[in-house]
Order: sequence, then C-alpha cells, then structure tokens
Amino acid sequence: MNNLNIDKTNTYVVDNFMCKNFINLSDEEIRMVLEWRNAPVIRQSMYNTDEISYESHRAYIENLKDRDDRYYWLVFNEDKPFGVIDLIDVDKEERKSDFGYYIRPDAHNSGEGLQFVYAMFKFFFSLGIEELHSSVHINNKKAIVIDKYFGSRFREEDTFEMNGEKYVPFELPKAVFEKKFK
Repeated sequence: MNNLNIDKTNTYVVDNFMCKNFINLSDEEIRMVLEWRNAPVIRQSMYNTDEISYESHRAYIENLKDRDDRYYWLVFNEDKPFGVIDLIDVDKEERKSDFGYYIRPDAHNSGEGLQFVYAMFKFFFSLGIEELHSSVHINNKKAIVIDKYFGSRFREEDTFEMNGEKYVPFELPKAVFEKKFK
C-alpha cells in the first residue's frame, strides 16, 4: 500500500519555496543544477566528490522518470533558483526515506538556509513521510547545527567512513519536527 503522495509531474509550493521535479527541468535548469553540483563548495560534502559530466547528469535525470524510490527537486525561492532537495531509497510501506539538500553555491553564508531547510522538512512530511534519514560530512558544521535545530537526532557512535571521509548519520521523525514547530 502506497501511503505517500508524491507526484513527479506536480510543482509543489511550501511557504515562499516552489519545488520542481528534476524530470520537468529545462535544459538550462539541468545545466545550472550540474554547475552547482560540480562547485567545490558543494562537492566537498558529497559522497561522490568527483565532477559529474553533463552526459552522466542528463542520463541520471532520464533514469529518474522510471523510478519510484528517488525524487529530486530544484527549489525556487520567490521564483529564483535556490537549491536542490531529494528523497532517495524511499520506503513507501514504512514511510521512511533518506534525504539530502544543498543551496546554490553563491547563497552559502547568506542566512537564507534556515528558512530553506524548514520548508524542505515541511514539504517532505506533507508528502506522507514519517521519518527522514541522512548523514552529513563530519566537518559540515553549519548543516549539523541546522539539522539539530530542527530536531534531528545524530548518532555519533555510528559515524562511518566513505571514500576516505567521515560522515555522521542522523534521523528526524515527523512527530519530533511537528512537536518542535507547532
């Protein structure tokens, strides 16, 4: 039974943010997202820190059309491209998912990230997700502070290494988020 309400063709609006699924992006938007993803300030916090080619990026987006376990959105703030959010390894029966996010490289240190992350969590939970899971690069202190602010529970004891880098896992149940922000 699918308890999630995820429609790839729908453009979602949460607060001042609009979420447009990657499969609906124009070529110009696809190239912009790739440029952001390949920026050193973004790459340094990813599991895969390699630069991604346009062909590989385009093929991945094409692959998303046939998948129901991965969803990526380009997020606009008041009609201006602002960041990327995703749900991956979506478990529709358990209503759990891994997630990720980043803001465009020139918006780092802008002070707009907190509002973006708040809207992202509201959006994911509005889709029917009951629990979010992720991990963050151990040196990404700003993301750790922001995610803790929203109620995420970090599991430092489960810190792991991937590609020579350390990451700390965490989760955020919908009930914890909603209790904190009612």
